Amino acid sequence: MSEILCFLEAHNGAITALATVLIAAFTIVLAVVSNRQARLIEDQARIARNEFIVTHRPKIIVRAFQMLNPDAGVGVAPRVIFIAHNIGDSPARIIEVRSATLVQDINANLPNDLGFPFLENFHVTLVSGQKEVFPINGADPFVENEAMEIFARRSMLLCLGIVAYLDGAGTRRETGFCRRFMSDAREWSTLRDSEYEYAY
Repeated sequence: MSEILCFLEAHNGAITALATVLIAAFTIVLAVVSNRQARLIEDQARIARNEFIVTHRPKIIVRAFQMLNPDAGVGVAPRVIFIAHNIGDSPARIIEVRSATLVQDINANLPNDLGFPFLENFHVTLVSGQKEVFPINGADPFVENEAMEIFARRSMLLCLGIVAYLDGAGTRRETGFCRRFMSDAREWSTLRDSEYEYAY
């Protein structure tokens, strides 16, 4: 026993240095393992969050269109607002609204190649059940006798557009709309079988 004590006393500095190196190595290994475990937990949380978003995604519907100037005449653009409503289970961040108006003969078929060059950027988050009013600012002014033709029901005023939004995972989703203004009743109706009405 005394020989061991003598050895330890004689090599005290070397043993302390070796112990310090071993503790440092253990600390480094522990830090690496802890960081890796933290990354794995973060990955699991992200996967769980994405699975939740996929199964409980947001869903924006549009409704309650309203013409603010139903008596607009030549040279005046129709002013329209609508409500975007999140009926999904998770938040949606609305990032843009594309819109346009179109006046055409009441019996004409709706063209299938319309674009919406007017774009407004937004940063509005709607939680589940929340709604917000948005403007349709891509309307063209009435020309010639368009307003009278709409009132007489020989032409129809169409309001078309897209609401683009992001879910919690950053996936872009869209809701398209196409509504017809009934001037005499001052109401908006959905065009049946319109390819501009969609959601994904």
